[in-house]
Amino acid sequence: MKTFVLSLLKFFLFAILFYVVFICVGGLILPDFLRRNLLSGISDTGQTNRRLAEADTTDMVDILFLGTSRAYRGFDTRIFAKAGYTSFNLGTSNQSPEQSYYLLQKYVVKLQPKTVIFEVNPDIFSGDGAESATDIITHSKPDIELLKMTWAVRNIKAVNGFIFSCLRYIFFVGKQDKVDSENVSNPYVPGGYIATKDSMYNEDKGNAYYCELNDDQLAAFDKIVKFLHTKEIRTLLVQAPVVEKLYNTCPENEKFDKLMKNKGIYYNFNLSHHYFGSEKLTGTRFDLGTKLTETTYFSDGQHLNQKGVEIFNEWLLKLLK
Repeated sequence: MKTFVLSLLKFFLFAILFYVVFICVGGLILPDFLRRNLLSGISDTGQTNRRLAEADTTDMVDILFLGTSRAYRGFDTRIFAKAGYTSFNLGTSNQSPEQSYYLLQKYVVKLQPKTVIFEVNPDIFSGDGAESATDIITHSKPDIELLKMTWAVRNIKAVNGFIFSCLRYIFFVGKQDKVDSENVSNPYVPGGYIATKDSMYNEDKGNAYYCELNDDQLAAFDKIVKFLHTKEIRTLLVQAPVVEKLYNTCPENEKFDKLMKNKGIYYNFNLSHHYFGSEKLTGTRFDLGTKLTETTYFSDGQHLNQKGVEIFNEWLLKLLK
């Protein structure tokens, strides 16, 4: 019996070692179609590498933005700077509440924001966050908090990504891969914003909209709300505008609006008016005047062009004041 247990233990140790080595070799040399369960996150289209590196050297801002690509392509830090606000955009591609919570815990003490503007929508509450987790894992120093976020995602791709990231961090002497983030059509702006220079609407992009609210993401969102309340940080929940045709494909819109209104002050820019979620303002409407869901203001189905961003941000500034 003792011999059997010892042999079983050796087998498990060998299996773990083999798995780790396979992840490392696979992540480095195998083509994408042979490593579908390993999202290495090397492609940095959202320029997370530059954003997190800048966040590490930034102190004390008035406003912190959180959310998906709708956040980092929707909140222009230059516009807020002209209005007298210092800000930083911590949006990342497909960022779900689990990743938002991780980023908040990591940076809130350093950035000390007076206000958090959180871009929320049914899409980010519907997935497991594996893609966003891998994106952040790839461009962050491995630590226990990053491991907790990885485990919370409950997805083998995120776990494999964490293992691969740890190995890269060890073998590259503590340095993550530096990705060339320069992009002519979508340049990175200091403060985490990515500008969209192309004003032409691309009807073939940004049309995927997944709407089936995930209980785990809703629970993670509750942690964020409580965390910000504990820190006494003013919080605005904002659903950025998308093309009207895309917005209407989501069957969870009404349910989602009710959920957000119960969590705090909430603005849905896809409607002809905002709904305010605080107790004193329940039912109050704010007339937009301009319909921002027309394709004139978009580069694709989910992302505003610069003209749309400027109108969107001016409305936000009026609401902040």
